[in-house]
Amino acid sequence: MRVFVFISIAILLASCDKPQCTNHNPIFDKYKPADKEYRIELAGLVEVADKDSVLFWINRYDSVAGHEYMYADVIGRNLCAIAIFDITGNEEFENFRRVKGVSYSGAGLLAPRYRIQHTDSGAQFVLDSVGMIVD
Repeated sequence: MRVFVFISIAILLASCDKPQCTNHNPIFDKYKPADKEYRIELAGLVEVADKDSVLFWINRYDSVAGHEYMYADVIGRNLCAIAIFDITGNEEFENFRRVKGVSYSGAGLLAPRYRIQHTDSGAQFVLDSVGMIVD
């Protein structure tokens, strides 16, 4: 079953542009993706969502105080937001980091493996790997 879902998502990502979504969550309207409140809200929603129904699309690269981040649009059932993945030092994303995300914007992340770490400063998304980046 997971293979079928993986193949279905790959076909979806490869065959069309990023789906449009509309945010209906007031937390995402009030705060920015880097804000603690935004990250906590997003983490809570992603943690309870069906993992196969949440799609991630590369938005951009950023570097702050020696840490490197991949911003990704998050689209799912009643979910339209931006996740900030910490990719600092992750060799799998070496090329993305080297080119600072140039030419990756809009690409889909197929089968992303990530962790959500809860700290006093909020929730932090850490991207460990992806099955494939589909442009």
